[in-house]
Amino acid sequence: ERAQYTRNLFRSVERIQWGAEQYALELMVQVGHLSDLVLRQEYKLNKRSEEENADALADEISDVILNIFSIADEFSLSLPNLLRDQMGLKRTEIVDSARLVEGKQVESEEQIGQAMLELSKQSALLASMVTEVVEDKAKKEDLKKVLLEAFDSAMAVLDFYKVNLHKAFDKM
Repeated sequence: ERAQYTRNLFRSVERIQWGAEQYALELMVQVGHLSDLVLRQEYKLNKRSEEENADALADEISDVILNIFSIADEFSLSLPNLLRDQMGLKRTEIVDSARLVEGKQVESEEQIGQAMLELSKQSALLASMVTEVVEDKAKKEDLKKVLLEAFDSAMAVLDFYKVNLHKAFDKM
C-alpha cells in the first residue's frame, strides 16, 4: 500500500508517465546507488556519520523496492500476492521491519556483497525482460520469478542493515 501511495505521489509530479521500461532502468540506477553505499560502507571509504549512512541506505533500499513494486504493477502483478502464493500463506504477513517471514538471511559483510551481486543480476535481468513480456504466459511466469528474487535480495540487504522500510517510505 505504501509503495502504491508513494508511486502515485511521484506520478503526480512527473512530466511523462513512466512504464515498465523506465522503472526497470531506474531500478538499475538505484541498485547502483545502493551498491556504491554498500561498497563504501564495507570498506569504510566514506566520511558520513553512522546515522547519515543509515539514512542513505534506507533511502536507496526504499527506491529499489519501490521500483520492483512498480515493475510488477505495470504487468498487473501483485507482489504481495506473489509472495503469499510462493510461501503458501493465506495472507501476506509482514513483520515490523517489513521483512517477510522466512526469506534470505545475510549475516556477514561477505554475504552482503553476494546479496548485492544477486540484486544487480536480477535488476539487469528485469531490464532485459520488460520489453519482451506482453501477454506471453511463459515469459510472464519468468518475470514473476525474477521479481520475487529481486525483492528477496533487496529485503536481505534491508534486513542486514536493519532498515525500517516504513520510515524510509515515509521520508520519500
